[in-house]
Amino acid sequence: MLVLKFIVLVILFLTFAGLADHLYHGKRWNRWVRFPLAVVCFVIGLELFQMAVMMLFDDFGVPMPSWMEWLMEEE
Repeated sequence: MLVLKFIVLVILFLTFAGLADHLYHGKRWNRWVRFPLAVVCFVIGLELFQMAVMMLFDDFGVPMPSWMEWLMEEE
């Protein structure tokens, strides 16, 4: 089940990244419409990517590299 969830997250991330690229570079809509939509799709894609990466470290037991440990520090 975890592997399926990970695969779905990666597919959604790639879909939103492609949609953001298509909206940013496309000429179909007005500029004031497509740029904010591209930013929203890009941010959603980043959140999905973050969820997939943290799933690797938390659920699959992949050791976190030393240069990323500052992300998990709590005060």
